[in-house]
Amino acid sequence: MKRLFVVNGLFGFLTCLAAKPVAETDSVTVLGLFSADEADNARMESAMRALAPIDSVVFLTDPSTYIRSFEDSGWMAALSQPDEVRMFFTHNTWLHNRVFAAYPDAAVLLYEEGMASYYPGLLGKYRTNGRLQGVYLHNYLDAFVSPDAASKPECFGLLDRPRFSELLARTAKLRPQHVEFGPDCVVVIEQYLHRKGGISSPEGAADEYAAAILAIAERGYRIAYKEHPRERSGLFDLILARVPGWVRDRTFLIERHDVLLEELFVTSRPAAVVAINSTSLLTAPQYFDVPSYRIESLAPFDAALAIDVENEGLASNQIALAARIPTLDELPERDRLSRALPAFLRRVHSVPPMHEDVGQLSLTSSTYTADFTVLLREVANPEVRVVSFDLFDTLVKRPAVQPSDVYALLDECFVGDLPSYVRFSEVRGGAFGRLRAAAKAHGEEQPEYGLTAVYAYIAETLGLSSAAAEAMHAAEVELEAQLVEPRRAGVALVHAARAFGKPWVITTDTFFTADELEAVALGKLPVAPDQLFSSLDLQATKAAGTLLPRVAEELGLDPSAILHIGDRADHDVERARRCGMRAAHLPSHTAGALRHQRLHRLWGGVREERTAALFRGAIWAEVFDNPFRRFDSESVCGGEARLVGYMAISQAMFGWSQWILESASSRGYDLLAFLSRDGFVPLDLCRRLVQLREPGPSLEYVYSSRRAMFTVFNQTRGHIAYTELVHGLSAQTTVHNLLVTRFGSEVAEEFGRRIAAAGPGSPFEPIGREYMNAVKNALGEYAAQISQHTHGANAAAVDYYRRALDGASHPAVVDIGYSGSAQRGITEATSRGLGGLYFTTMEHNWEFARLSGAAVDEYANHPVFFRTGGLVEYLFTPAGLDTCVGFALDGAEAVPRVEPADVVDDPVRGEVHAGLREAFERIFAVFGDRTGQLRFRPRAGWMALAEFLAEPGAGDARCLQGGAHEDAVAGDVFDVFRYWAEGRAVAAQDRPDRPARPAVPESETAPAGGAESVRTIARETKAVAARVRRGVAARVRRSAQRARDRQ
Repeated sequence: MKRLFVVNGLFGFLTCLAAKPVAETDSVTVLGLFSADEADNARMESAMRALAPIDSVVFLTDPSTYIRSFEDSGWMAALSQPDEVRMFFTHNTWLHNRVFAAYPDAAVLLYEEGMASYYPGLLGKYRTNGRLQGVYLHNYLDAFVSPDAASKPECFGLLDRPRFSELLARTAKLRPQHVEFGPDCVVVIEQYLHRKGGISSPEGAADEYAAAILAIAERGYRIAYKEHPRERSGLFDLILARVPGWVRDRTFLIERHDVLLEELFVTSRPAAVVAINSTSLLTAPQYFDVPSYRIESLAPFDAALAIDVENEGLASNQIALAARIPTLDELPERDRLSRALPAFLRRVHSVPPMHEDVGQLSLTSSTYTADFTVLLREVANPEVRVVSFDLFDTLVKRPAVQPSDVYALLDECFVGDLPSYVRFSEVRGGAFGRLRAAAKAHGEEQPEYGLTAVYAYIAETLGLSSAAAEAMHAAEVELEAQLVEPRRAGVALVHAARAFGKPWVITTDTFFTADELEAVALGKLPVAPDQLFSSLDLQATKAAGTLLPRVAEELGLDPSAILHIGDRADHDVERARRCGMRAAHLPSHTAGALRHQRLHRLWGGVREERTAALFRGAIWAEVFDNPFRRFDSESVCGGEARLVGYMAISQAMFGWSQWILESASSRGYDLLAFLSRDGFVPLDLCRRLVQLREPGPSLEYVYSSRRAMFTVFNQTRGHIAYTELVHGLSAQTTVHNLLVTRFGSEVAEEFGRRIAAAGPGSPFEPIGREYMNAVKNALGEYAAQISQHTHGANAAAVDYYRRALDGASHPAVVDIGYSGSAQRGITEATSRGLGGLYFTTMEHNWEFARLSGAAVDEYANHPVFFRTGGLVEYLFTPAGLDTCVGFALDGAEAVPRVEPADVVDDPVRGEVHAGLREAFERIFAVFGDRTGQLRFRPRAGWMALAEFLAEPGAGDARCLQGGAHEDAVAGDVFDVFRYWAEGRAVAAQDRPDRPARPAVPESETAPAGGAESVRTIARETKAVAARVRRGVAARVRRSAQRARDRQ
């Protein structure tokens, strides 16, 4: 087998070999990256050749070189023609995808590179096209496991640890160094964090290391200092200048910076290793039973802030280390060293493994910008001793735009207990203000009121019984307990506080008692706070500025040692700073959404039903759980195909489905025929919704298509001669395609050349506008013969539709809409009245209905849905559904004839529908039996989708590029942009260096010279889409050729 190993150092090479076996007979090429030192590379090559059968080794030493080389297909072909590519698993995914694209048939295996392999969200950035054989990591101490393994466990494996140990031992023999450590020596490992992004001076880094070395020496140890393996920084000399002479005498430099620390430990083990952030903090205890300790430093967060591509990864890793690796303060005195390893292991296993740790997974559940890293850094700040958190909208969230929206779910419950036209939601929403005003008027105002007082006031003012008030009180608590859920961004900040060993408290303005708080909110959190400060208990509020000073007093701390985090800029941030505390702002999910200009423009100031706000709030609470998530502010859906389904289509589809059931009830329909394929998703949704209602109509999936409808309209001269009135006829189609799709292949063989003779001459050439009428007239000329050929198909169609509607007294079809040909066709086939419920429809459908007396109702009337009809069909319908092309008799019963979809696997549409499914699952999970109450006017449902289609941002347009929509009647598969003039226009205006989908994620930044690489990816993406279209076109041509051959 031919293998290509892409490595970035000897450690990676050893891990690569330990990932999966390599046979002696394999042909191995090694491509080394990043190292610019020729002497180091020569020594590394010598070691690699001694450890494995290698045919050739090539080093590329700087970004401009390997970018240029990877884009040179000839160079890549000359390098290797591998059956397998092994490459380090890290954040440089733009680099990996260039390599994978160069070898499209090679299997892909990813192996650990070090701490960077534990960055979250890596797996989704690789474009391996189903070739990934696995990701193999060390999973140190069974505690450090990639967060991605939580969602994709099948992709991850454990490398061969004994094999890795053996390779280390062989490496140590190959390159003996004679460095003596021993139980009186601690190794301090240098990281070049101070050089990443120019975040700090070497002097600042030297100060931190000098303080650590002094602390180690004071505990009785010698210190061995290990420079970074890729380069000499000169930091060691700066450190020595900062420590006393007796410490310098106990400190020595490991001379060979390029030697792996782990290979030195094979022959001599130290007492401990110490670092700010290093893979050796994990390898030392895993392979050598040497405990490790952290130097407390904010440098990793500063590096994260400086380097956008590593922002989430560096922050996540540092918090994972802090939760599991003790600080240098916990290093025991030399004479108590025997206690070190057991204490170390207890600390490591005091929390779950990373991929099972709720706090860690909350942190890595979404991308985020540097704004959130600033919050994490503030939590980690050694000057902060206690972290105080607001509760509602900070640590927990409600699925609502505004918290009071949830009261609307109780309106139906208490409509009989309140005066007519008085809604519970309005009474409850204004109760606190009126209660305060009444108490103030009587000189009895107090800082905070509980629900008992609120409902006593409601009962008094409305003349309700105490039993009714108690029922309302209990219902509110029960509702809140159902709806309130943990907020992952808040939980992540709590996790960070606990990781850095800081007590955390909750400081909340609340009307809930302690027991109610436990049921509604506190019981939802993964861990309990160290203390709770409630406005109801203390009769002091953040709003009035009296609660936070009480917190400092109760904790016995100077306010400057307390960090308070909350969602409100006034009650949380401003009040905390006013009393001397540190403060950090974590905006609510609603504020997080409205930070983005397009969403603010779309929804700011909109008046909508509270139930619509609940649906949108539930979606926003998930998307903007972290208000600092990466989101294209110029777009409606963040520039992500998944979010198009999650944020825009979901509410339109849900609203339409509720409207379908309500319309069926008002019209008296007893059977709804959801037409294939457009009706697939709304049928599934209506089946779930109808379970939450009174018994409703029967719901059936009925096969149909424009092509199938032609079999109904093929028995009369008028329908054949005027086939364009059954469904529009494109000048781009051919006579052959026209006849095959409308009347069948037999008709195409029999009449194709004769009808084409009246027009373009060849049945396989486009008809063209100039021959359209001539071809239609020719159809009329042969109408009688055509009807004889199609009689059997017509009889089967009639039988199928009669059986489909059998037993229904008042049926209706459900379809996305437009021309309404299926409604007319089934009416024609069954000779009975048939209603139509459409997402949108065209004027001539309404005109036909007016003439025939049929009922036609449409949900959405925005003009953009008509203009972009093909795109709406594409977005609403999953890929891969079978296409109905007609009907046939199977014995005595007619059955649909189906063909597989031309486009079975469309990644763009797959992402859209993944988001759509996730949205529906969330809505039903959050609202449960109350989901049926989420009913709202159509405009609230389709508004976001209309905005997306009518005024897309550049990100909106890019995320759908490459999508392929089938149009069998027109005879081809078209890019969805064919149906979306607005998207085409935006894409054309977009900057030329912005890639087409699939794009390099915006979170990644290519190195110098990478713009051309990005442009190449864009060109390749367009080429892939073109190949798809050419492939379909080739199938059409082959079909046509077979037809010609038969003639």
